[in-house]
Amino acid sequence: IADIVNKLRGKYRIRRFIFVGDRGLFSKKNLATLRGEKKIGEFIVGMKLAVFKQRHDEFYDIRRYRRVSNDLAVYETKHDDDRCIITWSRARAERDQKAREDVLDKIRKKLAKKKIKAKDFVTNTTYQRYVVGLDDGKEFTLNQQAIAEDAMRDGFFGVVTNITDMTASQIVE
Repeated sequence: IADIVNKLRGKYRIRRFIFVGDRGLFSKKNLATLRGEKKIGEFIVGMKLAVFKQRHDEFYDIRRYRRVSNDLAVYETKHDDDRCIITWSRARAERDQKAREDVLDKIRKKLAKKKIKAKDFVTNTTYQRYVVGLDDGKEFTLNQQAIAEDAMRDGFFGVVTNITDMTASQIVE
C-alpha cells in the first residue's frame, strides 16, 4: 500500500489524499501501514463484518441506526482508534437476497437429482454452508438456519476510516 500511495503522490500534486480500499484490504497490517509512521494519510477501507463475530449483535441491530432516507441507514461506532461506519441499504439488501436465491436455486437443482454425492457441494463454501448432511453423506437438505442467519445480514456493509471532518453520511454517500 505504501508504495502505491507514494507513486500517486509523486506523480500528481495532491492537496488531500484519501486512500479508499475494498474489504480485501481490511487487515491489521494494512490499517497499521495506513496510519503508521509515514502518515500515508486519510483512509476509508471496507470492513469484513463477518470477522467481528463478537459484535454481530451490535452491527446487525437496525434499531441502533440513524435513518438517512427510506433506503439508507447509518450506524457509527469505533474500531480501535478509528471510526467504524456501518450502513444498511435497501439496494444492497435486495442484491444480497438475489445472490443468495441464485445460489439456493443451484443447490435445489443438485438436490433434485437422483444420485447426489457430497462432492457435488464441496467445491463451493457457500454451498457447504447451505447444505446439511455433507459429513455423513446420507441425506442432503437445505440448512434453513444458515439461510435465515444470512438473510438477517442482508443490506449491511461497513467501512473503517480515520477521517474526522466529514459526517458518516458524507463518507458513505
